Amino acid sequence: MPMCGSKIHLHRIVINLIMAAMDTMPNGGTITVMTYHSHLYAPLQGYEEISKGDYAVPAISNSGGGVSWKHIKHIFEPFYMSKQMKTSGSGVELAVVWGVVKDHNGYVDVHSEKDRGITFRLYFPVMKNDLPEVTLKMIASTNESIDQ
Repeated sequence: MPMCGSKIHLHRIVINLIMAAMDTMPNGGTITVMTYHSHLYAPLQGYEEISKGDYAVPAISNSGGGVSWKHIKHIFEPFYMSKQMKTSGSGVELAVVWGVVKDHNGYVDVHSEKDRGITFRLYFPVMKNDLPEVTLKMIASTNESIDQ
């Protein structure tokens, strides 16, 4: 299912979540990245309420120590994690994730269990219509127009 989004920003949030995961596993561990399609027939109550609809869902999990609800509810606040949990990141990685997801009209769900890691699921609305047909023209070095 196609979704609309800024490739640069989507790439940045995946990198930020992987960096945050690495920070929670100083002695090593496993990071799992997966994507799937989800159709919600009713709103889903997770970290925030996710509206019903079709979503492209990247999910990033790690096998770190997990994060308590006390910290999870503040996890996207700039600098919160690095101050409260003494992590080595810049303190804005997860705030950037939140901002990009919201800029793309998406939702975030976070699940964590003590000593079982944390999972971030990002819900991005999929495009309802087919992609428009696009004709690209490239200018060759000889100034000839080439249709592709």
